Amino acid sequence: MKIEVLKEGPGHIGRTIDARCKDPSQMVFAQALLDKALEDYFLIQLAMLANTKVNAYVTIAAWKKAGLRIPGEDMPRREDAGAIACHTTET
Repeated sequence: MKIEVLKEGPGHIGRTIDARCKDPSQMVFAQALLDKALEDYFLIQLAMLANTKVNAYVTIAAWKKAGLRIPGEDMPRREDAGAIACHTTET
């Protein structure tokens, strides 16, 4: 079933993960599907399409609360993340 879900694209994948998170017996499947889907899609993309009635971050929070491990959350934040380094040379 996982392969069929993956072929349907990010909207179907996100909705499937969202539905599976509501059933504790389906968490292993939901985690495996999320892990595999993240090879091709962004987390925010899956969450945004999972439930269009709420903000993607609300969906991600619900997935975390249900027990999904969200990749990258345990990584330390860099203070300069997102900053653009500018180098100038004097002429």
